[in-house]
Amino acid sequence: MDKSYIFLKSPIGSGGEADIYTVRIRPELVAKVYKKPHGDYARKLARAVRSVHSRGYVIGDVNESNVLVADDAIVTLVDTDSFQVNDGTTIYRCTVGKPEYTPPELQGMSFRDVDRSVQHDLFGLGVLIYQLLMEGTHPFGGVFSGQGEAPELKDRIKRRDISPTVGAGFLISRCLWLLLFLCYLWLCRSFFYFVLSRDMAILRHVLRRMFGVRLWARLRMVW
Repeated sequence: MDKSYIFLKSPIGSGGEADIYTVRIRPELVAKVYKKPHGDYARKLARAVRSVHSRGYVIGDVNESNVLVADDAIVTLVDTDSFQVNDGTTIYRCTVGKPEYTPPELQGMSFRDVDRSVQHDLFGLGVLIYQLLMEGTHPFGGVFSGQGEAPELKDRIKRRDISPTVGAGFLISRCLWLLLFLCYLWLCRSFFYFVLSRDMAILRHVLRRMFGVRLWARLRMVW
C-alpha cells in the first residue's frame, strides 16, 4: 500500500464496504469527498492523539494505516490493541512499528525492549501531518544529492538527513515570484526616493543659510 495518509470513504460499521484511498493514488476523489482543507483533518488527528495521551496510553505504532477518516470527517484511530499500556506496576509494551514513522533514536532497536514515550508518538504524528499537507511526501524522502547509492528511508531518519524535495525551489509559482520581486523593487524605489528627498531638503536648507536669501534665490533658479 502506498505510504501516505489514508482516507476511509465509508464509516466503520455502516454496513457498506469500506473503500480506502490515499492522497497520492486518488487525489481527485479525496478532493471531491472531503471538502475541508487538509489542515482541518491534521488538527483533528492531533486532537485524537492528544486524547489517547491524556488517558495515559502511548500509541507506539503510529502509521498511515492506523488513521482513518470517515464521510462525516471524524478521525478514527484503529488497531488499538498494540497501544502501550501502563497499569502502574507493569508496562505492556508496543512491540510493532514502521521504520518510516519511528524517531531516529529508536531506529534499529527491538521494540520488545523499548518503552515508548509520548515524544516518540509525536514524531510519527509529525510525519503523518507532513504527508497529509504535502500529498503523501515523506519529510525524509527528498532528493539524495550525495555520492553513491541513496540510503534507505530508515537510515535517513537515523542520520536526521532531510534533503530538499523535487522542485522545492518552485513551491511558489513563477508568476508569484515575479510579483514579489516587482514589489521588492517598488519598495526599494520608494525608500531611495524618501532618502534622497530628505537629503536634498537638508542640503537646500544648508545652502540657504550659507549664501543668504538673495543668492539662494539665484541658485534656485539655476537649479
